[in-house]
Amino acid sequence: MFLMLVTLLHHNLSSIEQVTVTKLLGIYISATLSTAAHVEHILTVANQRMYLLAQLKNQGLSHVALHNIFTAIILSVVTILFHPILDSCL
Repeated sequence: MFLMLVTLLHHNLSSIEQVTVTKLLGIYISATLSTAAHVEHILTVANQRMYLLAQLKNQGLSHVALHNIFTAIILSVVTILFHPILDSCL
């Protein structure tokens, strides 16, 4: 996926770990409050699931079953990613 860069800060003989990206409540947040890492993660997950869908299609799964699987495992993830954007457009 992506690498987390870690530096250590020393204060009164104890170490404080400082990370550039962390996962909080299922959302990746960077030290600069950028959501780029979260978007990258979601797109990676969606791409892996699209590959699974292609494999199921190659095995001869029906279009109805493929549509149901797409809705369940891909569309749900992408919809969560764009949910705040969709709300602001309504």
